[in-house]
Amino acid sequence: MRTFLVLTAFFISFVSQSQTSMNMQLVAERGYNVELNDVWGYTAPNGDEFALVGLRNGVSVVDLSQTPNLPEVFRYFGVPSVWRDLKTWGNYAYVTHDQTLVPSIMKPEGLWILDLDSIEYGKTPEWYRRRIAIPLANGTFDTLKTAHNLYIDENGVCYIFGADVGLGGAILLDITTDPVNPIFLGIYDEAYLHDGMARGDTLWGSAVFNGDFKVIDVSNKAAPLTIGAKTTSSQFTHNCWISDNNKVLFTTDEVQAAFIGAYDVSDLNNIQELDLINSSLNSQTIPHNTHVYGDFLVTSYYTSGVQIVDASQPDILVEVGYYDTSPFFTGTGFNGAWGAFPYLPSERILVSDMEEGLKVVSTEYPRASFWRGTIVDLSTNNTIPAAQIAESNNLFNGTSNINGSFKWGGLTNGLSLVTVSAAGFNTASASLLLSPGLVNRDTIFLSPIGFSVSENRQMEAVIYPNPSKDVFEILFPNIESGKIEIVDMSGRVLHQLERTLQERMQLSLSLKSGSYILRYYSEFGNDFQKRIQIL
Repeated sequence: MRTFLVLTAFFISFVSQSQTSMNMQLVAERGYNVELNDVWGYTAPNGDEFALVGLRNGVSVVDLSQTPNLPEVFRYFGVPSVWRDLKTWGNYAYVTHDQTLVPSIMKPEGLWILDLDSIEYGKTPEWYRRRIAIPLANGTFDTLKTAHNLYIDENGVCYIFGADVGLGGAILLDITTDPVNPIFLGIYDEAYLHDGMARGDTLWGSAVFNGDFKVIDVSNKAAPLTIGAKTTSSQFTHNCWISDNNKVLFTTDEVQAAFIGAYDVSDLNNIQELDLINSSLNSQTIPHNTHVYGDFLVTSYYTSGVQIVDASQPDILVEVGYYDTSPFFTGTGFNGAWGAFPYLPSERILVSDMEEGLKVVSTEYPRASFWRGTIVDLSTNNTIPAAQIAESNNLFNGTSNINGSFKWGGLTNGLSLVTVSAAGFNTASASLLLSPGLVNRDTIFLSPIGFSVSENRQMEAVIYPNPSKDVFEILFPNIESGKIEIVDMSGRVLHQLERTLQERMQLSLSLKSGSYILRYYSEFGNDFQKRIQIL
């Protein structure tokens, strides 16, 4: 007997615009006569948007409301440094720099603070340099002169990473009491942290030289404590960002051919790697910084620009967009895109390309389609490992894992044919039509060669897939005729169909989303009813 099944959903296609972009468009750009580093955004009280662009010799403030011209409002010159990082809190911008390029001439400046309150009125913002005194455990003091990065959480705690104090872990500062005079709260000094981000009472730190991320309890700001850690795939953990539900941490490793990693951190005693993804433009490129924007990841890659990943299924990461800001660089190397900022109200993305300048790009954030399921022995209900799954357009070709499960995600178009086979079983064929944003969850039954459903009349009927958008397949446990009714939850009969002598029957229903009851009345009394769900 040949098993036939239908997997249903709907699909919207997205087509690559060119070799250097997919589902992203350039809105505006601004060149500089100096190399860039990181970038951040600022929205004024009146809604005007600005880019805060890190330069090797200072900071550039750019008005985004006058695209495509992108006029520079102000530029602040400071100590030359390859590394400069920027974050905002209220109407203040906080800026760090790492090692100075000419230390014998210019002294490190500690933390810059820019008061942007009057920027919308065309006035020059005030700015401050703060070399903050840091108390040490031995009773002495050190001074914050340089730092690699910083992050400001939702409570106004500023975390300074990679500073020239102690091991360079994280310095915790209160910037709510007096924004231009931060107050020391505590220090995490168990390991050097290259970058990090915090939410609530948890700090997620990238211990780049340890090759792992640290999970740090900061409920007591005076005594942060490591409560978890996990080595990342390339063991050079550069940055990390937690999902909105605090269950998945996304990381980058700043080395050639490295990946964005997704890690399940819901149980800190059993952190699990879920998936890895790199850039389709070049698998050898180096990922730099990834940020979570809802269900998406926005990541800057050296030599490959900015990438958008649908991370709604964190164990199936799917690239859904990119824009290459670095047309003159490919593959390995520390050139091209440094930072990508996705949090403007307009949803425009700011990208700082070291050589090419500031790029403003847009995207509709297209959704990927997902298919996951399990291959099951129809006669025993046991799962089938190593089953071969092939799709006619080569979108997905693989095998079920040791648990009989499979998963796939992609950005493509159209109806295709899927075949599933395993040694000792009849091959199953399926028509597959996927829909952006929809996760198809299927159980695919393979019948052993020589096995007949009619030989086991005690088997239950199978309705597949359930839930579905509108098309269901019924696998009956016997060959007979009967009647089918579709009933809403109040008992009202909406559809009636006749079943003839067939083992399988396909139902195409046009119903509103919700729960319904499928009732079957058999000529031999083999009646049943099952709940079905319309998406």
